[in-house]
Amino acid sequence: MRGADQAIVGRLRRLLRSAADLVWPRQCQICGETRFCERFAFLCDGCFASVSPIVPPWCERCGLPFSGLVGENASCPNCHDAVLEFERARAAVRFRGVVRRAIHGLKYRNELFWIPALEAWFLEGVAHHLEGERVEIVVPVPLHPVRERQRGLNQAALLARALARARGLPFAPHVLERVRPTETQTCLDREERQRNLRAAFRARLPKTAAVRRVLLVDDVLTTGSTLSECAATLRAAGAEAVLALTLARG
Repeated sequence: MRGADQAIVGRLRRLLRSAADLVWPRQCQICGETRFCERFAFLCDGCFASVSPIVPPWCERCGLPFSGLVGENASCPNCHDAVLEFERARAAVRFRGVVRRAIHGLKYRNELFWIPALEAWFLEGVAHHLEGERVEIVVPVPLHPVRERQRGLNQAALLARALARARGLPFAPHVLERVRPTETQTCLDREERQRNLRAAFRARLPKTAAVRRVLLVDDVLTTGSTLSECAATLRAAGAEAVLALTLARG
């Protein structure tokens, strides 16, 4: 197609989209504004910009952000008495506002339109955590098959696949399995979460390659119990170290 023809087609598309907007306007799913973001028709610029990225200082082990200034190698109360099996965990953004709405919409209301925004926040937010980092395989935290059938997707797998594709790394969704259905973690404290997850996972690292460093991906980190149990399972199966990345930090 010649340049002039492409320009005509582009103008026609914009006219058709504008006409459709008069009847069925694209609307921000957070505030209701009909102005749309340049990247996502379902989210206005103001709500897109309201997302809070996680910046230093943070806990060196679990990535929990601190207020004010702290010294090097700082740790949070969450990690003081905890045995965490991952090397360290980092998150892209805070679990609040539009991020909370988007994650809950995808997980519990099957609002698939949120996927591009969630992937964008994740990839942009964790990119600097991978600079100079050597990892060999990307593994999502699995759902139990029954729950995955109920939801129709595994949000951790969507994020892990996007990251693997962006970084040119092997994506391994079947290396880690959830073999026991567990109660939802939302209303449980740390000890209850640990009991709830005990013996819930099984790992099958590939025998054809020496997998030493695993990148473990989930949507939200709260106490780190799920990531820690997954990391312990992977290490028992032969992984040397597990780095954990999540979209959001609760």
